[in-house]
Amino acid sequence: MRIIFLDIDGVLNTWGHENATYLKYHSHCDPILLSNLEKILEFFEDARIVISSSWDWEAIELFKENKFTYLHRIIDVTPREKRWRGEQIKQWLDNHLNAIDNYVVIEDEIIDVCGEYCNLIPVERVVEIDHKHGLTENKIEEVIEKLK
Repeated sequence: MRIIFLDIDGVLNTWGHENATYLKYHSHCDPILLSNLEKILEFFEDARIVISSSWDWEAIELFKENKFTYLHRIIDVTPREKRWRGEQIKQWLDNHLNAIDNYVVIEDEIIDVCGEYCNLIPVERVVEIDHKHGLTENKIEEVIEKLK
C-alpha cells in the first residue's frame, strides 16, 4: 500500500492572490486542486490518504461536498499527541510499518516535517507545495515519482 500524507490548508486551498480560498479556513477546498489529487490517485490503485492536517476528519465533509471520487481511499488521520507534524507522521508510520510499501508527504509548511523544527521525515519523501498556488499540475508528477 502507498500512503499519501495530505495536508489541507495551502495544499487544497490557497492564499496570497486574488482568488484566495485560504481565507475560508476549514470551509473550502478548491475543486481544481482536488481534481489534481484525484489524478494522483488514478495513477496508483493501492494509494491511500492519511490526513495530516489540523482538519482531521472534518475534511471528509468538504471532500463529500466536492464529490471527491476517492473518498473511500481516505483511511485515517495522523495522531495528535505529538507537537510537530513530522512527529505525527512518524508515529503513524511506526504503527503501520508492515502495511506500507511507499509514502509521500504533501505539505506546504515543511519546516515541522523535515526542517528546522522537526526533521524526522526524509526530505526525499516530501513534496513541498507553494501555499499561494496549492497542489498544481506541475506537482502531480513529483508526487507520482516519489510514490513509484
